This record gives sequence, structure tokens and C-alpha cells, in this order.
Amino acid sequence: MITWQAGTMLHPGAQAKAEHRKTPPRAPATPMHAVMAATRQSGHQQSAQSRHHPGASFSLARRHYSNTITNHKNNLTPVSIFRGEDHSDDAKRTSRLDPFFDAVVCGADEATQRIIAASRATWHQGREYEDDFCYARTLHACWSGHHDDAERQWARWRSVSGGGESRFVVCTALLARNAADLTDAVVLLLDEILAAIRERQAAESGDPDAAVTTDRLSLEGLALLRLAHRRGVPLSLSHVLLPDLLQLPPTVRLPDATAWRQVDDPRGLG
Repeated sequence: MITWQAGTMLHPGAQAKAEHRKTPPRAPATPMHAVMAATRQSGHQQSAQSRHHPGASFSLARRHYSNTITNHKNNLTPVSIFRGEDHSDDAKRTSRLDPFFDAVVCGADEATQRIIAASRATWHQGREYEDDFCYARTLHACWSGHHDDAERQWARWRSVSGGGESRFVVCTALLARNAADLTDAVVLLLDEILAAIRERQAAESGDPDAAVTTDRLSLEGLALLRLAHRRGVPLSLSHVLLPDLLQLPPTVRLPDATAWRQVDDPRGLG
């Protein structure tokens, strides 16, 4: 049961904002893992750059809806499947959330359910951070309506990291169905994502295509709004990464999973 006091945005584990973590370790090493856990316990808080990039553009997600359903091999994108990459459990990282966010934002319930079902149920040590895994499994459980499982993942997450991350605060408010705290937590997360985007752009190290597409919205933020609505906590936020138009409920009927087989008549275009 969640014991964090409602109405409080600062969890006891949140003390300071620390440096970016880059890539997960290539191979598990117990001493290093222990050091990382101890660092997180003291309040190590990761910034939002990185592992949860705003994701594919909304239009791209909709265009590849049928691919998302057909090629849902646990967060492995259609591109990875085209390249013939490994889809076995050994290759999976549940924390790779972009396809899940795409499906949730599009309102593609079947695709979302199949992505969750195909996801690895255990933490892939050496390939992903344990707190990232807990974040993904918490969101999966929230979407599926498995509240007890969501709370178990939340508790495990707190024991691993100390609970100071902005995404942890988001999930705490989401599980508590506290609209005020959830609004504040999502805005804080989006501010971190935006700061990371601007830092990358200032260093001219970003993708020029991303600068005019994915850097202008957060699919993660939109997915969190959809999840909140699904849990009976409708939110309305004002943020540069959440265009008002995209916050409206989907009204267009999505194509079915076989739509990719149909060739459009070019005479009907234009």
C-alpha cells in the first residue's frame, strides 16, 4: 500500500539532481550494481534526457499503427524487425517504452495489450536499469488495471532507487489517483525533458530531423495523460511539449491490423 503522503511533491528519497546516466552497463557486475544502488538510495536522481526520449512523432505512430500490432515483439520497433534483429527474451528490454507510448497515445488498445503481453516479465540485468524496468512494469500494470501488481512494482522501485526520480513521483500520484499531484509531477517531468532537449540543441549535438519533429512534443507525456484518464483521473495540462490539439481524445477510427496489405489508389490522392 502506498504510504507517501498525498499532497507532497517531494519524496524523502529526492534530495538532489545528479548527472545523466548514459548507457546501461554491458555486463552485470555485482560490485558496480551495489555502488549504483547506494548512489540512488542517497537521492541520485536522473535527468530526463535520454532513456525516455520523447519518441516517434504522433503522425508517424499513427501511420505505422498496423506495424505496431503486427510487429509488437516487446518494444522492438518495425525497423529492428526489418533488420533481422534478435527478438528472443535475451534481447528484450522491457524499459524500451517508445512503442508502448505510441500505442497508448493512438488509442490502439489491441496493440497496447499485445505489447504488454510480449514484454519480458523479469528485469534484464546488464541490459537495462532496474528502476527503468520497474517504471515500465508499473505503467503496464496501470494500463491493464492490475493495481496490486502496479503497487508491487512501485514498492520494488522505491527499494532500488530511493524514490527520488521525477517518474517515480508521477507513478506515485498516478497510483493514488491524485489529480493535483499528478499534474505537478507530469509538468516537472516535461520540464526536465524540455531542458534536456534544449541542452542538446545548444550543443548542436541533436538530430536536425528531431529538432522539427520529436523535439516538439512528448509522447511519454501524452501517454501519461491517457493513462491518467484510463484510471479515472482526467488531466488538462498546458506545456510546450503537449500541444492542446493532441490532448483531445482520439476520434478517428484506426485501421485494422491488415491495413498495410491494402494499396491506395494514387488517383484518389491529392
